[in-house]
This record gives sequence, structure tokens and C-alpha cells, in this order.
Amino acid sequence: MVIHFLLGAAAVVLVILFILQQNGLIVLPEKFRIPGIGQETGTVQTESGSSSGVSASEAEPVLEVIEVTAKPYPTAAPQEEVTADSGAESIVEETGGGINGDALPADLSGDWRLVLVNPSHRLPADFDVEVKALDSDGDVTFDVRAADDLAAMMKACENAGNSIIVRGSYRTMAQQQELFDRKTKEYLDKGMSQEDAEQEAATVIAYPGTSEHQLGLAADIVSAENLELESDQENTKTQQWLMKNCWKYGFILRYPTTKRDITGIIYEPWHYRYVGHEAAKIMYEENLCFEEYLNKYGNQTPLGGTGYVSANGTKGWEGDN
Repeated sequence: MVIHFLLGAAAVVLVILFILQQNGLIVLPEKFRIPGIGQETGTVQTESGSSSGVSASEAEPVLEVIEVTAKPYPTAAPQEEVTADSGAESIVEETGGGINGDALPADLSGDWRLVLVNPSHRLPADFDVEVKALDSDGDVTFDVRAADDLAAMMKACENAGNSIIVRGSYRTMAQQQELFDRKTKEYLDKGMSQEDAEQEAATVIAYPGTSEHQLGLAADIVSAENLELESDQENTKTQQWLMKNCWKYGFILRYPTTKRDITGIIYEPWHYRYVGHEAAKIMYEENLCFEEYLNKYGNQTPLGGTGYVSANGTKGWEGDN
């Protein structure tokens, strides 16, 4: 009876040792080791990229050991800082957006056609400009000093067989504030805080004082074939004509697709800004956006301007089409 008990106990011990050895919890001396149990096994990466559960001693030599580490999700690259050419004074200074009140005041001391207004350069609250209506309803208004050039460009575009509609022109500070407040309210109604709602609204509607439309020198122009302010505008004949010829009338496409990292604004193939004939010609020929031009030449009246399209259309550049 005692012998049977001892044999049973020994069997239990052997089973326990077997389990512990198999799971690598203990290492028995060689003479007590149970054959075939406890050999080092694992998954080995082969040259073909497949894996197999063979023992390390049987596997083919591993050619290269590559440590694999977790990688974060990709994030947007930081925006590059706008810098001036060597030896030139920088007109475009980097600063925060206008919502928190840390925007620089727009420089109104230079050429009126070359005033920089953007999220980092804000117009004063009392800024005002004399405008002229270009339609019978008074919905399309523009700085009186540049209105005739806008009218001449629109007429030339239509004479070339295109349809042209002005979706947006001059806005007062009050009108810009109304647009901004309306968009902010949309986000407030979704449960956002006041600060978050304003930050989100500013990604769609320019904060009051930071819109070029308030200068009276910007126009949102679309084709009658497509009234939407979207990137597909670039495919219309109207926009293709304007992009090729607007500089002849003192205008530039303000936010080109290739200059987004400098302007900080998405591609807008409908937003045209009046900068004057000489500056527009330089920007066109040198492929400069407005910020690049200001950094290179400053905000004074450019010299050496030659031909241009006058408001009454009696003078023009060769090859106008």
C-alpha cells in the first residue's frame, strides 16, 4: 500500500516537473532532463519572408536581424517660415493669427495697391476706402482707384468668349464681422466653446480685419458655367483666360496652388487681387506670390513700368487674348 502511494506521489512530481520544464520555468540538470522537452524553439524569419516554428538549432542561419519598432501616425509637416532674400528687408513678418489679438497692424504707409492683409497683418478697425459700384444693383463694389481696371478686365474676358461673374468684392468691417459671427454660431450650436468655435470659424471665414476684401482690392470671380468657389474653377475657360491675362490689368491670382506654404491659404483659383500694373507684371514674369514680391521689392511703387491696359481699353500689351 505504501509502495503504491510512493509510486503515485513520484508520478505526480514527475508530471509537475515535466510541466515546469516544458514551460521553461525550471532548467533540470542534463541527466535529469526529459528527452525532447525544453529545447529552445521559436519563430524564425526566413529569406522568403515566411515564418516557421522550427527549433533554433535546425533553422537556416539568419542573414540580418532587423529591429522593428512602433511608429506614430504621420503628422502634417511644420509650415516653413517666410524669409526675405539675402540683404533685403523682410516685409512679411511671422506672427500668430489675428484671433488672439497678436496680429501685426497692416502697413498703410506704402503704396495703397501693395498693402498686405492676412491673418498676421490686420487692418485697423476704422479703416475705410472709397468704392465704386460696377453693377446697377450696387452689389459689386471696388476701390474707386482700381474699379475701372477691374471693369476693363471683365470686358476683355467676355470679348474673348468667356462668361464672368463676380461672386464677392468689397466688404466693410461690419459685413466681415457678420460673416464671421454667423460661422462661429454654427460651431457654437454644435457644442463647441467660444474660443474653439472662433478658431474653427477662422479656418473658413477670415477674421474681421484680415480679409483682403476689406481693402476693396480683391474680387472672387467665377465662370457662369460653375458658380461654386472650388478648385474645379481652374478647369473653366474663364479662369484659364484670367490666369493667363489678369496681370495685364494689374491683377494677380492671389493664392496659387504652388505657394500655399508661403501664403498660408488654400488654393483659390477664383480670388484675384489688384496690385497695380507694374507689380503684377513682375510677379507674373518672376512667378512670385504677393508675399515673395514684398520681401524682394518692398511695398513702394515699382519703377520702370512700361505698357499696360488702360481703363478705357485704348492701350494694351502685345499678344493680349
